[in-house]
Amino acid sequence: MPSQRRGVGRQLMEAAVRLGESAGCYKVQLLAADDAYVHSCYEACGFAALAQGFRRYVE
Repeated sequence: MPSQRRGVGRQLMEAAVRLGESAGCYKVQLLAADDAYVHSCYEACGFAALAQGFRRYVE
């Protein structure tokens, strides 16, 4: 059964934030693919896109 649009992702993100808070963390940071659907999900969970990162793969 698909879990999209059933609140599963929101529950997972809220659990991750609570875990961070209980560990004394002052922020929760994540990296996401350049996908509008994913970004809208994270924004709905209270996250804000604040920075753009860089990556370099090594062989």
